Amino acid sequence: MSAAVPSSSNELQAEAFKRLYPNEYYAKFISKSLRPDGRPLGGARATTIGIHPLESTNSSALVKIGNTTAMAGMKLQHFAISSDQPVEGDLAVSVEMAAFASSETRPGRQSEAAQCVQEQIRTALRSAGAVELGELAIDKSHAWAVFLDIYVLNADGSLLDVCLLAAVSALLGLRLPHVEVNDQGQVVTKAEMGGSAAEVRRFGLKTVPMALTCGLYSGHLIADPTSEEETLAASLVSTIVDASGCIVGLYKAGGSATADEGMLLQCIEATKIRYKELMVLLKQALAEKGIQDTGI
Repeated sequence: MSAAVPSSSNELQAEAFKRLYPNEYYAKFISKSLRPDGRPLGGARATTIGIHPLESTNSSALVKIGNTTAMAGMKLQHFAISSDQPVEGDLAVSVEMAAFASSETRPGRQSEAAQCVQEQIRTALRSAGAVELGELAIDKSHAWAVFLDIYVLNADGSLLDVCLLAAVSALLGLRLPHVEVNDQGQVVTKAEMGGSAAEVRRFGLKTVPMALTCGLYSGHLIADPTSEEETLAASLVSTIVDASGCIVGLYKAGGSATADEGMLLQCIEATKIRYKELMVLLKQALAEKGIQDTGI
């Protein structure tokens, strides 16, 4: 009488096959229009948004899509505007990977992926008109500088999607202290002028950009790929759209531009659908913190 093979043994064999033959392992799932984690090809991973998790910042957000996790923190600092400068504030964006975020992260050195995401977010927020820097002006001589720092805690694929969502979530939760410039040219709060210290004003976004990364594997489009799926994909496309469906940014890595033209169109349409899903989650997260006058 033969002994039954323990299920743990079968799991070990499956894991060994996956490591030795990743393409063959993945192809078995794709042929059934499924992913190894049970998702359909066009399905994104579970997403959570937390607003103001850090009390030490002016605004913050913690976002998770699957295992990919990013924390966005914001600090305000006022500065004097010189006479030859426009009357507007400034927005500085930085993206940093934690040393344990992925196997490719090296302590003390910014990763290439973080640099790319940093520039893509800066472009989406500033060049696309999402942020109106004029609204950061205190008066004609002083303005706010906003330092948006995004810290990647786990990089398990679709890094731009998570970091951009963390950035806009923190920005929508930002409230600017109500300050004035006194006769001595100093920026003072309402409390220092004898008013209420609780007075703040909302800093809104003109548009809320959202991103979705898609991969092409054996002619199939897969949405929100994990890091493992990204390594197997023939090419990757990250699309950023706004509420009206306009393309704010499109970034493609690998593959032939002509051969993947159909993929680009599919990814754009998938991003528009994903936008609606993320907006529902974002509004819920803001409402939980009593933030409802965002204009979104």
